This record gives sequence, C-alpha cells and structure tokens, in this order.
Amino acid sequence: MKPAPVTLRVGVRARLEKVKRSAKRGAIKSLGHAAAYLRQIAVRSISRKKKPSAPGTPPHSATGRLKRAFLYAVNKATGTAYVGPSRSVIGTIAASHEHGRTEPPKALKRRTGRGWTFAVGGVGPVRTLGRSGRRFVVAKLRTERQVKRAAELAKAIPPSKGGPPSKKRRKYPRRPIMAKALKVGKPRLAQFFRGSLEG
Repeated sequence: MKPAPVTLRVGVRARLEKVKRSAKRGAIKSLGHAAAYLRQIAVRSISRKKKPSAPGTPPHSATGRLKRAFLYAVNKATGTAYVGPSRSVIGTIAASHEHGRTEPPKALKRRTGRGWTFAVGGVGPVRTLGRSGRRFVVAKLRTERQVKRAAELAKAIPPSKGGPPSKKRRKYPRRPIMAKALKVGKPRLAQFFRGSLEG
C-alpha cells in the first residue's frame, strides 16, 4: 500500500526545518568567530605609546585603555554581529578618531582626596600651604564651621592635572581602527562560514 502523499510532505517539511535550524546555529556560531577575529585585528593595530600616531593610522593608547574598550557581541534574533569600542568604557573618543571628529572641552576633575568626609568627625582640608594652593593640611573636622570650610577648600584646590578645565574643543584627524580592521580581515571572513551547516 502506497503511503499517503501528505505523510511525505510532512516528513520533508520536518527535515527542511531541522536543516534550517541547524544552518542558523552554525551561522550564528561562525558569526561570533568572525566578530572575535575582527576585534582581535582592531586591538592589535593599537600600539601602547604616549606619542600620537600619524593621521590615517590607528591611534596610540598610552595606558592601554583603548585596547581594552573593544568588545564584540552577536544578536541571535537578527543574526547581526557588533564589533567596536564600548562607549561605557572609553566614551566617544574612539569614534572621534575613527571618523575624524571634534571632541568637546575636557573637564578636569577636582581633586577631592581619598578618605575625605565632609561631616563632623570626618576628615578634610583645613588650610592650604604656599601660594600655589596645591599643598594643604588635612585634619579631623570637629565643628560644622570646619566642615563648611573644608568643603570650600576642596572646591578651590586646583585639578589634579593642574590648570583650569580646557575651554577649547579638541579636533582629531581621522585615525581609522575598525575600517582598517575590516579591510585587513575581509578576505578571510568567508572562511568562518564554510562548513557552518551542522549535520
């Protein structure tokens, strides 16, 4: 007795769905490997040097913070990979280098001191030494008046890096990182997807 045609169609459809799911899993996995590869190229292109790099080349990183800012992630729902510097780690400076943009003035943080507590019983600056105002005497705050004075002195102490916050915008020439990484890695990207179909 011949099997009903509907049974054949259901069986084929089930097999196709299995193949599609398998292909998607393989593609997502390969996508992650490709993203990690591009991130690696980008990170290795950044040298830890204090001197600025030449325009048109990846920027230097004196502390290595820029190198640590590069992350990658894969959105399985959309099949999309994201590679690049995290704004939460490095801010917008990497994008400014990548595209050649202008950064707003950099605000220098005021030196607040470690362990300072502006409250009675706490610790804070009670007076400055010398004309520069960079040296100061720290003592236990015993009265509300001392607390108020300490808070005022803390605000008046120059920034830790010296000088007032810059009022000038900072213009950066184009120093591409991701564009160069993609150019270098593009010839090999297709290899990550070969054989991605799981059995």
